Amino acid sequence: MEEREVHALGALNGIGGHHFDRCREESLCGLEARLDGAIRHFPQGAFIRLGSRSPKDTVHGMITQCKAFDGRQAIRLLTSGSERVAYDLRAARKASYQPWVFVRQWVDISPEMEFRCFMKNCRLIGVSQYFYQTSFPVLNSPEIRNTIKTVLDEFFADFSKLSPLDNVVFDVALFLDKAPHVKLIEINPFHPLTQACLFSWHTSDFDGSFRFAQPDSKPESVMDFFSLFE
Repeated sequence: MEEREVHALGALNGIGGHHFDRCREESLCGLEARLDGAIRHFPQGAFIRLGSRSPKDTVHGMITQCKAFDGRQAIRLLTSGSERVAYDLRAARKASYQPWVFVRQWVDISPEMEFRCFMKNCRLIGVSQYFYQTSFPVLNSPEIRNTIKTVLDEFFADFSKLSPLDNVVFDVALFLDKAPHVKLIEINPFHPLTQACLFSWHTSDFDGSFRFAQPDSKPESVMDFFSLFE
């Protein structure tokens, strides 16, 4: 994005808008056109996110699942009052990094088959159900759990060799069809700013286990560590 587009998104998003210069909405016409061109490659829709995170923390983001069919819809997602967008745009400006908008082909993922994995010194030190506040009955099956562990272990054997970093938190989706396989969703910093799901940065209880949500699970909050704005 161009600098004026960053300011326009930040101001129109409304969260911490005083940290951005007031720009006319017309400043986003060029970005909308570029997004139109990118999204056109995906007739079934595209997942919209910044290079850092998606605006899934808003009502609009939850309803649409951050899916857009054209540039106007993508910009609406990025200006719908997202604290994640506000924080990440401001952080990028402070670090003199020009943000990007990523447009990814839409893929349907079963929520119970999304997992967050923790790698330290190229070792898998923990795997957590991504939607850690929901207990899915299908995950109570010992057979399904063993399949998940087997497929993820096979994927990690390759991932650990190819990753440019030794310490990362990465999210994956599993597809347990006739040919079980894993899709890498994203890579996050190995840092308390990244949600630990069913593990804890406070106690550093990464013991190499696979953890599935239980009715009494009480994950810690990321915001215990960082406030949105100083």
